[in-house]
Amino acid sequence: MKILYVVHYYLPRHQAGTELYTQALARKFKEEGHQVWIFTSEDQAEPGWELKKDEYEGIEVFRLYHSGARDFTSTYQREEFDQIFAQVLEQIQPEMVHFQHLLRLSLGFIAETKKRNIPAVMTLADYWLICPAIIMLLPEDKPCPGPEQGKACVRCPHSLSGMIPNLLWQMPGVFQRASERALAYAHQIKRQLPPSWVEWLREILGKKAEQEKKNRLLFQRWQEMKKAVNELELLIAPSKFLREMMISRGMVPCLLYTSPSPRDLSTSRMPSSA
Repeated sequence: MKILYVVHYYLPRHQAGTELYTQALARKFKEEGHQVWIFTSEDQAEPGWELKKDEYEGIEVFRLYHSGARDFTSTYQREEFDQIFAQVLEQIQPEMVHFQHLLRLSLGFIAETKKRNIPAVMTLADYWLICPAIIMLLPEDKPCPGPEQGKACVRCPHSLSGMIPNLLWQMPGVFQRASERALAYAHQIKRQLPPSWVEWLREILGKKAEQEKKNRLLFQRWQEMKKAVNELELLIAPSKFLREMMISRGMVPCLLYTSPSPRDLSTSRMPSSA
């Protein structure tokens, strides 16, 4: 079988848990006689992106070099990266794609496999699907009770850390236009009003508009995650705790496969759908 593994970072430069797990899977399947590849990302200082290919432990690795997300949406979705991934799919023609993590890459990768009728599975490495900050912790280091489809995330500074400065003014909307008109009027009459009144008006209207933008962005992220999950053939949880977390928070359906080890993945028959 021809298998493509997709992971946010990979060896030798990056050696955390997800990277080492992906390495173990790739090694085992290669030993079993399967043909395997890795698709991953790498950091670069300059803007833009470039796909390079190298080899590690006898396995071809496609590395997408880029400088990181340019705004909140691009922390999980990049159309330009989808096009690059599509080219790799056309080149190697895998029979299965195993997603380990799509941080720094794009959710659209899943849709690209779907277009080509390539079975796609994903291993849940952490809370990324339901938590933009991944860690599911409130600022006071207390466990987050749940994202509420992104609604609760608006109140969490951790989840908004990926949002660019001055987000309000870069995204048009009803609240933005209303606040702009109100502020323009305030400027016209500011000589007749106490300075503190003008500053209060600016703060209140600005915060309301910014809140609306954050609500929309976080709910949109939730919807895109749900859509991507529904396009997978199989979702794999490494623990019952993570399995139940994803189910109880409403991200995945009740059917979810729990896998204990890379060895079992290479020798056991997995369910056909999740």
